[in-house]
Amino acid sequence: MALGLGSLQHDLNSVQRWIRPADPKPILGPYLNDFRVRRPQTVAQHCVEAEEICNFFIMIFGPYLAQQGIPLDVWLLQNAVRVHDFGEGSRAHVGHDVILSDKRDEHDKKEYDYFVEWLQHTYPDPACAELRQQLTRAFLLQFCLNGHELLPTEILTELREKRRMEALLFMAIEKWGYLLYAMEQYQRYGNRTILADVISRNTAAYLWLADNLPGFVEVCWTEEMQTWCHEHLA
Repeated sequence: MALGLGSLQHDLNSVQRWIRPADPKPILGPYLNDFRVRRPQTVAQHCVEAEEICNFFIMIFGPYLAQQGIPLDVWLLQNAVRVHDFGEGSRAHVGHDVILSDKRDEHDKKEYDYFVEWLQHTYPDPACAELRQQLTRAFLLQFCLNGHELLPTEILTELREKRRMEALLFMAIEKWGYLLYAMEQYQRYGNRTILADVISRNTAAYLWLADNLPGFVEVCWTEEMQTWCHEHLA
């Protein structure tokens, strides 16, 4: 377990996010690139960020779900957020993740295989078989809304049919996390480029969540936020 946890930390801390093909070799500290000055972010840092957003969202969305009598599997959601990018460790040898426009099913499968192998290496005892299964299920939550022909279909189908609300909240956490990072770069470094890029790429998702996730309009996609985002697309 010591070696497994150590390897995971090393790998996730070696993978930089928000890297574009034209960017210079990733370095620590703010630097000038396609997106102008920004704070580099490793996958390990993103995982911490996502967990904080997750806990906050569970608290503020809870009343909206309760009003509609929708139960929430908090353990599943929290662990889905915690482990969802552990597979990015497979990119440690490259040093950066795959940009969204280039991402293919094969990349997701490679990350899934890395995660399953890491689970087996870190929790090899037969007594941990159920834990490995539950964490694998949590990892797959991120793919269940759209399906994925290279990943376990039975688990994805079960999650989509029985845990749709958890999947919607996961999507909201991930997509809103992009915006929070971009807002930080704008507020701290005056970086409008990355902010406009994130807004343009994710507005469709925010509109979809507004129609499907109870409370998303009231909590996140408010009229004020919509106006603010529209102004920063110019």
